[in-house]
Amino acid sequence: MHDDATYDSNYDGQDYKVKVTWSKSIREGDIELMSFYSLFFKDLMRKMSFEKVGRNCFNPKAAVQISQHNLEVWPGFYSAMQKLEIGPMIMIDLTNKVIRQDSVLSYINELLDKRKSREFINDELKFRVVVTSYGKTKSTYRVDRIDFDQSPECTFKRKDGSEVSYSQYY
Repeated sequence: MHDDATYDSNYDGQDYKVKVTWSKSIREGDIELMSFYSLFFKDLMRKMSFEKVGRNCFNPKAAVQISQHNLEVWPGFYSAMQKLEIGPMIMIDLTNKVIRQDSVLSYINELLDKRKSREFINDELKFRVVVTSYGKTKSTYRVDRIDFDQSPECTFKRKDGSEVSYSQYY
């Protein structure tokens, strides 16, 4: 019979109680071991407010503002796990992500003021990562292209068949 274990901890001013309940033994060499570690670290990152951006993880809640340059720096890390003969190994490398605080629209307008072509603007923004903030959450997206024929007043069909404008939706 395996006993459950309970641990008390404090992280970032918040008290946590962790209860570990035995469900199955995973032995060294079991194929599930690497999956377990991967799921464990993904869950840990989520609970610590880290977001995946590309291959790295960043914490936008711990961002440092550099207002004189209109930038924000997100602390983060890159991790990789390997299975070695002596056991699993995790590599963690610290990194940062520099985020511009201006909007994509203001950047496009700046380029249009400089008489840059739509093709130039598309090339300039293609594959860039943009950060959106709706309320308290921040999400990241990768730009594929800019559709200059669309506007916030253009509509699209929802799954239920009704039409809604982009401005109403967002």
